[in-house]
Amino acid sequence: MLEMIIAITVFTIFIGFTISSYLAFHRADQETIEMRSLLLELQGTMDQISETVKDSKVDFESYETGALFGFPVITPFANHALNTSTLTLLSPDGLTRTEYVWNSEEETLSLQVFEFDGTDWAADDGFDEAVLLHGENTRVTYANFRIFPDLDPYDSGNSGNDDVQFQPIVQIKLNFTVSGRVREEVSLDLQTSVTSRFYQ
Repeated sequence: MLEMIIAITVFTIFIGFTISSYLAFHRADQETIEMRSLLLELQGTMDQISETVKDSKVDFESYETGALFGFPVITPFANHALNTSTLTLLSPDGLTRTEYVWNSEEETLSLQVFEFDGTDWAADDGFDEAVLLHGENTRVTYANFRIFPDLDPYDSGNSGNDDVQFQPIVQIKLNFTVSGRVREEVSLDLQTSVTSRFYQ
């Protein structure tokens, strides 16, 4: 009887360790899947913005007023840079405007495209409303676009300002967060710098 009790006890301990190890492995696997999924989503958004920056020119004129559609988007930054939550880009022909807008209250990052009709900017077909650049369950807890220089280097009025005579660079910082199954939240940051390929 004593041997049986000892055997059952040892077996129970073994089963307990096995189950505990399995649960720990399962949690780690679930967390890895969640992180990988969020990283792919974040990387996809970053790639889309980066490609647009490369193929466009920064709409410096829209930043001169310090606001877009009545919303302040710029805070002063050192070394001739714009620090903004809205990235406004123009196509090389100047007829298409693309805006990436971070709404800090709703924690969303959206895209809207406008076409110039000769007198004003109108929402492009298919972009009548802003399009989210992430899933419904993803929160963009931080998005920042830092633009160097802060003045249009192609503007003849700035030709004498050596501090801004370089190809525009956009530094992009994003944070995506989702509710996790293992942890309460899964959060990832990504940052990159992209140079506009537009030359005038």
